[in-house]
Amino acid sequence: MESFTGYLFCKLDEFGTRSEGPVYFLQQDDYADILVQKRAHPWELDLTLHPHVDKMVQLLGEMGKAGISYEGIKALHGWPDQKTNYVGYVVCRRANIGSKSEGPVYWLQQRDGTEVGLKRNEILWKPDGLLHGYVGKRVAIEGVLEKEVLDCYRMKVIGQFDPEWTSSVGNK
Repeated sequence: MESFTGYLFCKLDEFGTRSEGPVYFLQQDDYADILVQKRAHPWELDLTLHPHVDKMVQLLGEMGKAGISYEGIKALHGWPDQKTNYVGYVVCRRANIGSKSEGPVYWLQQRDGTEVGLKRNEILWKPDGLLHGYVGKRVAIEGVLEKEVLDCYRMKVIGQFDPEWTSSVGNK
């Protein structure tokens, strides 16, 4: 059994047919894309591979004529799902105004003016029990940034609201 390391991604294949579905590839350091044989019907997601799409992985398996036939997969921590520290102010805005799902959306405003969405698991129209208590406070957050949304693991208040700091970054 061999070990293959690289970036796992998928493409949609067989457009417009009843077999339309994802095809998985492993991109290695030399930018060679190797087909990874999935264990599902052509129109279905491979439930073992799909959670690891857009991540660095290590596949255990055999190389065949039709690509890698995998036995196991392991996410490699380091990129892109590495826990990172972020510092900034938690801000809250109303979203979906005028709809049934109108409610607060939480962002981390960083010193350079960029904002990162904060992931939450509450009902859309209700304030988040954890995040709402941090609104207006300067916090340090440890988390994983996935698709422009920060999945928070730990938060710690490191200061109160500073009007000078927020006026220097502007208002988005």
